[in-house]
This record gives sequence, structure tokens and C-alpha cells, in this order.
Amino acid sequence: MAGVGLELATVVLGLLALHWGMGVEVWRYHGAEHKAVNAYEAGADLSDATTVLGFSRIHDRCGTNLVVIVVALSLAALPLSAGPLGATLSPLYGLLTLALAFELFRLVTRRPDLPACRIVLAGGKALQRCLTTRDPGPEHQRIACLALRRVVELELAARLQPAG
Repeated sequence: MAGVGLELATVVLGLLALHWGMGVEVWRYHGAEHKAVNAYEAGADLSDATTVLGFSRIHDRCGTNLVVIVVALSLAALPLSAGPLGATLSPLYGLLTLALAFELFRLVTRRPDLPACRIVLAGGKALQRCLTTRDPGPEHQRIACLALRRVVELELAARLQPAG
């Protein structure tokens, strides 16, 4: 059980180092990105960055949610590596953990309104609130909206091109 505590402490210290090391501007742009995506999904006008600022900076499909699922499953699988074959099978456990985490992430983000899915996403959303996003300023939001509008334009153009 001491191994789990050490692993968890390592993850927490890693997250804090990431948070402080990246600087607040990165997290403001991350928050602006989420606000832009939430606004786009709600049908809001992305050319109005002021309106987009009113949307949430928390998003269900954020990679932070996936990281929390990976860490939780890795911690749950930690006792498996303690046995006699643990060191030998550890890479296999790692791959299985990643595959399972990704599939679970895809599943819960399809129906984030369901109680079980909300529970699975709660840790990642909490991390978004306190570590990986910050409220953006108007300039951060303007840039995020411009970037998303360009991505949408490119996606539409790609769909309209004939195959061949």
C-alpha cells in the first residue's frame, strides 16, 4: 500500500510542477480553448469573443479527464506488479491500462450527463478548475476563437473536396 501513496504523491508533485512550470498564460489559453469549444457546441457566434467568455472553461473531453482516468487505473493496477511476474508483465499492464483508460474516456464523454459518467469525470473536472485552466482575458479568447474558426473552416473545406 505504501507504493500507491508514493505513486500518488509523485503524480501530485508532477501536476504541480506542470502547473507552475507552464506559467499562467498557457492555462488561460487552455481555458479560452474550452470556452470556444463549449460556445461552438452550443451554436454561439465565435466572432463575438465577449459572448464566448461567458461559457465554461471546463470541458468533458479535455485531456485532463483522460489523464485522471489513466492515473486512477494505473494506481488500481499497481498491486498486480508486486507479484513474482510483476516486473515481467508490467509493460503489458501499462498497455492494458492505457487501452482501458482510453475506451472508458470515450464511453463517459459520450454521455457525460449520466451519474456514473459524472463520477468518472469529476476528478478531471476538479483538476481543470484548480490546475489546468484559468479564466482567459479578452485577447486570449479572441485568439482561441480565431483558431477554432479556422479549424472549422479547414474541416468544412476537407469535407467538400471530392475524394480522389
